[in-house]
Formats: sequence, structure tokens, C-alpha cells
Amino acid sequence: INGMGGIGKSAAASKYAALWKQHYGGGVFHLNGESYASLHNSIRKNLCRLGLQCSKGDLMEDNQIFLQNVYGTGNVLLVFDAADDLNLLVNVLPIVTALVHVLITT
Repeated sequence: INGMGGIGKSAAASKYAALWKQHYGGGVFHLNGESYASLHNSIRKNLCRLGLQCSKGDLMEDNQIFLQNVYGTGNVLLVFDAADDLNLLVNVLPIVTALVHVLITT
């Protein structure tokens, strides 16, 4: 979802996630794509939510652990919010399959 700031992109993504949550048996995971630090922090929070251990500061390692544990759990929705710099997401976006859906807001 792309557009000017303040038009409700994040709210629309949250509304979609809430309305369709029952179709994502593997979970709905929100990730803050605003900066490298916020993205890593949200991946670490989701690891904790899944009861998994985080690395000692390596985004790629944490992301790999996160994605490995998300795949195969059923339909999953990953919501990357405030991702104005899509280059930041290049190395963390999963391979999208029929079971893994990705929603990105800018």
C-alpha cells in the first residue's frame, strides 16, 4: 500500500489483518520497516512471541530463524509497516508462497 503520509495506509493494513486473521492459522506478524533498527527490533519481538531465542545482534541470523519457524505453520501474513526504503527489506523478505503472504505499507 503506497501513498502520501497520513492517509491511513497503516490503518488499512491493520484492518485487513484483523478482518482476515482467522485465515492465517500460522499467524499474523507485524514488522516495522521504518529503519534497520526498528526492523530488527520487531523481528526480535516476533521471535520472543514465538518463544524462540534471538541472536546477539545479527539481523540476518534472527530473520533466518524467524522465517524458518514461520514456514510450515500454515497460512502466514507478514505486515511490513512504514517501509519507505524498500532496499531495507530486500534481504529480509521471505520467498512468497501460497502460505506466506506479505503486505507492505510505505
